[in-house]
Order: sequence, then structure tokens, then C-alpha cells
Amino acid sequence: YCNQALALLQLDRHHIALKKIDESLKLAPNEWFFNANKACCLADMGRYDESTPYFEKALSNKQCNKEVEVDYFHALAFQKNYNEAWKHYESRYDCYSSLINYMKKHNLERPKKLTKDMEICVFMEQGTGDNLMFLRFMKEFQDKYKNSYFATNENFKEICSGIRVETEIKPTTKYGISILSLPYYLKIGRA
Repeated sequence: YCNQALALLQLDRHHIALKKIDESLKLAPNEWFFNANKACCLADMGRYDESTPYFEKALSNKQCNKEVEVDYFHALAFQKNYNEAWKHYESRYDCYSSLINYMKKHNLERPKKLTKDMEICVFMEQGTGDNLMFLRFMKEFQDKYKNSYFATNENFKEICSGIRVETEIKPTTKYGISILSLPYYLKIGRA
């Protein structure tokens, strides 16, 4: 049933896919994969609030893939529940191969907790549009963490007025975070 549902989702036939997923859930109501697929199907249909319990049930299973947590971020963000959303977006450090490889290549660790005196490299992730959108948080982050810098290319450097920029990661830098993580570390949207 679930395999049929996945094919139907590709054909943009969400209502029929949802019925197939429900059949799989009748057979195995606690299966994380089935719950995740129902959550994603509902979210694709714009039924974000209905998707939440299925995301939570899927994520409560330790076998659940981390990509599901990123999908949950999107559903929460569409509901403007940023307090909860940003922490789920951080799971991409465990499942996005490009991000994992970047951290390994540059011998960077993601800090568990930031301190004011910590040297932190903030680096670009994903496409230019995402980096431009999240650049607005850089000044606030650098005001709070004085030893942080933005590692970027020469072309992007030109638009970084008032921001500490490096075109190479310093050899002394142990900690790195993506520019897309700045809302999480700045607690954007939290009371």
C-alpha cells in the first residue's frame, strides 16, 4: 500500500495516496515510515496542522530517518511555529551529505553550545538565494559572537558590508555552522 502511495504522490494524486497510506497504517500503526509518509502527504496538501501528530509519531521511533525531521521543519514553518521549527531544521547536519562532507573536509565541528569567546566560522549552504535570505541575520550574530566570521567567496564578499568576512576558513577554527542555522542560534521566533 505504501509503495503504491509513493507512486501516486509522484503523479500528484494525493487524495488516493492518502487512502493507500491509511491502509498501511491499519496493518502497522506504529511503523515510522508509514506515519512519515502520511505526514508528508498531508503537508504537501497544505494540511500542516493535521500532519503534526504523524510527524511526531514517526520521529518518536529511533529508527526514523533524519530527513523526516527536516520535512517536519517545513510543516512547522508553514504554520509559523518557528519556536519549534528551527531545532528540527538542525537535523540536516546528520542527513544532508553536502553539509556532512563540508564539515569533514574543513575539519569543523558543530558546537553543542556557543560561548561569547568561541571562534566560529559561518559558511554558505545550499543556493545563492538561501544564503542571501539568511545573510540578514549575520550582523546580529557577529554582534553577539565577536570572534565569528563569515567564510564566503569573492563574489559574495562584495555584498557583505559591515560583516567580518574571510575567503578561507582560518586554520585555527574548530567550530563551524551554516548560515542557515543562524535563526536557530539567535532564537529567532522564540519568546
